[in-house]
Amino acid sequence: MMSKVMKHVRALLVVAMVPVGLSLVGCKTTGTIGSLPPPVQPTEAPADETGVAELAVQNLNVAVAASGRERAGEQIADRVLRRVTDQLAERKFTLDSRPADLDVNLAVTAEQFDAIGNYRLYKGEVEYEVVKVSDGRKVGGGIIAESGGRELGDAAALNSLGDKLAGQTAEQVADTCTAQAANVRAVNVTVRRAWRLGDDSRYSANFVNTVNGFDGVLHCSLVEQSIADRTMIFRIVYEIDKFPEGMLNRLANTPALNFKPVD
Repeated sequence: MMSKVMKHVRALLVVAMVPVGLSLVGCKTTGTIGSLPPPVQPTEAPADETGVAELAVQNLNVAVAASGRERAGEQIADRVLRRVTDQLAERKFTLDSRPADLDVNLAVTAEQFDAIGNYRLYKGEVEYEVVKVSDGRKVGGGIIAESGGRELGDAAALNSLGDKLAGQTAEQVADTCTAQAANVRAVNVTVRRAWRLGDDSRYSANFVNTVNGFDGVLHCSLVEQSIADRTMIFRIVYEIDKFPEGMLNRLANTPALNFKPVD
């Protein structure tokens, strides 16, 4: 009787084990049966991930001031000032923007040279000077002297002299303010940072401090920022001959700034 019971138990054990055995057929496991697969690890940002940047040349900001000595000089000074500013605008300089990159100072003098009856003839000169605002160093300058035409009355005679002085002064001042003559260039550098990179406010402060420390940089500042797409625009004014490799290359080769130029 006992043997029959044992046989029956063994039979039940065999039947119970069959489904488990069948469930393992054709399956390959790499761990303990029933364990969960390991979690997928997130991709880590490369340690050397950088931002990208591009450069655009900007107009120089120029501020112009004129003064006249005595009444005759004062009358001509306004005429000279208007002609100079018009000429600079035609040459694509930006006027009355702060901070200025270049200051132009005009000193105008005029005096009556001859008079016959009611006809007058005036002579005068304009002394002009162009300086870098950042350090006050002189870029260029000179004195322009002219004689007006003999005209009926003081007003007409002064206008004649003013026109001659204004035309010559405007051309010479504009030529002196060019990037090539002044050895000064202004650029905007747009930096776009990757989302994984650090704090933008700390980066922008470091950028400004680093670039202002370059020999030959006259001024660097943050002029625009977009938090939405993590872009920052920096305006840099610098002496051209101090950066023969180009400003963008110098910046890209400065590890602290951590960017590469846009392809």
